[in-house]
Amino acid sequence: MKNKKKREKGNVVFWKDEKLVISSKILKEMRFNALHNGTDKFRYCFHKNENSLIHEMLFTNTKNAYFRPHCHDDDELQVVISGKMYVIFFDDKGNIIDKFKASNKKNRIYRINKGQWHMNLPISRTITIFEVKQGPFNQGSNHYPAWAPDGVEKKAVKKFLIRIRRRINEETTC
Repeated sequence: MKNKKKREKGNVVFWKDEKLVISSKILKEMRFNALHNGTDKFRYCFHKNENSLIHEMLFTNTKNAYFRPHCHDDDELQVVISGKMYVIFFDDKGNIIDKFKASNKKNRIYRINKGQWHMNLPISRTITIFEVKQGPFNQGSNHYPAWAPDGVEKKAVKKFLIRIRRRINEETTC
């Protein structure tokens, strides 16, 4: 891919080529970028801009990436392209109410309903997911709970993730 086909914004790249074909080479580049860009994340947006009515995104995150628990004012559909992760659902107090493993072999396609607190917790070195949701982008439609750290304080995030992993392991072994 030539850079003229993309418009970059940090670790988010808007795809500008009318032809959309994602090769194994592009997936490999995404994994490399996520592992080496200092954010543990990389995203291609296939929609024209943040005002588009449908948002189609392909993102790769590393095992170290923090998916802060959140909910939305609309549904989202996710398809696992590669890697393994837990998809975790919470109640309003931060208790885990459901979870499942998702990978390109098991539970590959799933929907997260509006208003549902959730997070992804990578198990493999990287996870690549295709996501479709309603636009336009509105930061106010993403809601974050007080019971989960915002990601700024790394120690708080590490402590939170340790607690979540313990809870998952306890529930899995029971």
